[in-house]
Amino acid sequence: MEASLWCAFVDGFAEEFEKFTDRYYKLLPKIILKTPRSVITQMLIRCMDFRNNLPDTIKALKMVSFKSSLKAFTPSISQSLPLFHRSVRDLSEISFDTEKSIELSEKTLGAVIGEEYAVIIECIRAGIFYERGDIINAHEHALIACAKIKDGYAAEIKFCSMTILAASHQALGQAKSAAKMLDDIENMIKRDNAFYSKPKFPCVSIRIKTDERIH
Repeated sequence: MEASLWCAFVDGFAEEFEKFTDRYYKLLPKIILKTPRSVITQMLIRCMDFRNNLPDTIKALKMVSFKSSLKAFTPSISQSLPLFHRSVRDLSEISFDTEKSIELSEKTLGAVIGEEYAVIIECIRAGIFYERGDIINAHEHALIACAKIKDGYAAEIKFCSMTILAASHQALGQAKSAAKMLDDIENMIKRDNAFYSKPKFPCVSIRIKTDERIH
């Protein structure tokens, strides 16, 4: 069932996603007894569920008990989209109280995603600042995100980090640095066999080079 609702979500079938998700919630106690890892999966699903208020959902997840050894898988966490805060879900909902929401999410989602979450939250901060037109802060957090990347991290997380950095370089008038970062992204896609990000890259590259805001 988790696979079915995920496929419905990825393919944009909202009604099917709602139907599978509602059924999943009802069967969740039985599912968890059979598959303990579903404790982690349901946390991500609740955050994906666009019917839920995200800040309230994050607060509620503090009550979820799980084994610290269980971790979420991150390869599809951004849906291969360039701005993390507008990827698997529109996270601009937390922009009214960004730091408080991020602090809460670190104790919940951060605990199940692991080390990569440090990069994710910097991408979120950078993206929100970028959309506000605060390019200095966007650039700072994009730099931090890229600096935190380690070998073995998911290519999609690298893609988001490097893209927001390239965009902020360009917005600051640092065209050469932006071009260099775009080259690095293209090389990373080839090196990491990130074929799912490849179709998005040409559009992202053109938008950044023409100084058009990405979204």
